[in-house]
Amino acid sequence: MKKDLTEGKVLPLLISLALPIMASSLLNMTYNLIDIFWLGKIGSDAIASVGTAGFYINLGYSILALAFVGGGILVAHNLGAKNNKEAISCGENTIFFSGIIGIAYIFFILMFGKYLIGFFNLDIHIQNEAKAYLYIAIWSIVFSGINLSASRIMNSYGNSKSPFYISSLGLIINIILDPLFIFYFKMGVRGVAVATVIANLIVSSTFIYFLHKKYDFFSKESKINMEHIKTLSKLGFPITLQRTVFTIISIIMGKLVSTWGAEGISAQRIALQIESIAFMTFGGFQGAISAFIGQNYGGKLYCRIKEAYTKGLILVSSISIFTFLLFYFKNEELISLFVKDKNVIIIGGAYLKIIAFSQIFVAFEQTGIGAFNGIGKTFFPSLNSVSLTIIRIPLAIYLMKIYGINGIWWSISISSILKGCTLTLLYKRQLRVKS
Repeated sequence: MKKDLTEGKVLPLLISLALPIMASSLLNMTYNLIDIFWLGKIGSDAIASVGTAGFYINLGYSILALAFVGGGILVAHNLGAKNNKEAISCGENTIFFSGIIGIAYIFFILMFGKYLIGFFNLDIHIQNEAKAYLYIAIWSIVFSGINLSASRIMNSYGNSKSPFYISSLGLIINIILDPLFIFYFKMGVRGVAVATVIANLIVSSTFIYFLHKKYDFFSKESKINMEHIKTLSKLGFPITLQRTVFTIISIIMGKLVSTWGAEGISAQRIALQIESIAFMTFGGFQGAISAFIGQNYGGKLYCRIKEAYTKGLILVSSISIFTFLLFYFKNEELISLFVKDKNVIIIGGAYLKIIAFSQIFVAFEQTGIGAFNGIGKTFFPSLNSVSLTIIRIPLAIYLMKIYGINGIWWSISISSILKGCTLTLLYKRQLRVKS
C-alpha cells in the first residue's frame, strides 16, 4: 500500500495527500478542544491547571521529534530510491527510538514535575490540580510517540488516509470517556488525563497492528539498527532543538501571562487551541509537501520539487485568508464557545485578533519547513525558528509595559511574521541553487 509520488500530476497528488493529514491533525487538536469544553463546565481554574501542565506535555512532544521527524524523511528517501527493505527498517527503528525517548521523559517528569509546575507560582489549588493531571497524562507520551512516528511513516508511503481513520477511533473514545471520568466518576482534571491515556493506548495498538499487517513491519527479521538511530537523531536534532526551545520560550511566556492569574492562563490555553485549527491545517500541507518532496528528492526529480513548493505555497496562502477573517472578526464568539467568564473571553479574543495578522506568514513558514524537511535539510528551518522565537521574550517584556497582556500577544504575532518571511527567502534561494 505505497503511493508513488514520483509520478502523476503534482497538485492533485498534493491535495489528496494533504487533506487526510489535515484531518488527522485536526482530530488531534479536537482531543484538546473536547477536554477544554468539558473542563469549562468545571471552571477557569480547571482549564488553567491543565493548561499549566500542558506546557510540559508539549515539551515531551518536542523531544519526540528526535525520532519521528528523521523517520519520515528516511522512509520517504528510501521509498523514492525503490529500497523498500531499508524503508521498513528505518520505520521500525523510528518507533523503537520514540518509545525509548518517551519512557525517559516519563521518569524526568515524575522526578521534577512538582518543581516545574511550581515555576508558574499560581494559586496552590491550581498547582495541586496541575500536578495531579501531569502525573497521569504523562504516561500517554510513549503512546503519542508511537502515534506520531506511525503517522509520519504512513505519510511517507503516500498513505495519509489510514492515520486519519485510526486517529478518529481515538477521538471517539475520548469523546465517550471524558464526561464519564470527569462527572460520573467525579475525577475532575484527573478524569481528563485518564481518558487521554486510554485513548492513546488504543490508537497506538491499532497503528502497530496496521503497520505489521499492511507493511510487513515487526517481522522475525526486525532488529535494532544503531546506524539508523544515529541517522534519525542527526536529522531530527535540529527540529527537536527548535521545538524544545519554542516550548521553553512558551513556558517563559506562560509565566509572563500568569501575572494575570488563572484568567490569563485560561484565555491563552483556549485561544491557543483555537489557533491550532489554522496551524494544523497548514501543518497538513507541511506533511504532504515533506512526503512528496522526500520521494521526489530520493528520485532526483527536482522540477517536481519546485512545482510542489510553489503550488503548496499558493494553497496555504489562500487558506490563511480565511483564518485571518475568522480570528479578526469572530474572536470573542470563538472563545465564548468554551467558557462564560467575561474577562477570559475578552483576553482570549484579543489574542486571536492580534494573531490574525500573522496567519499568512505562519502558512509561509509551515510550507518552508515541509520543503526543507523533504530534502533532508532540517537545519535551516530550525535555525530560523529558534533565533526568531527567542526575541519573543524581550519583545513581550517591553510591549507588555505599554499594552499590558496584549503586548505579549503582539510579540508572538510579530515574531511569526518575521519567521515566515525569512524562511520563504531561504527556500527561494535553495530553489535557485538547484536550478
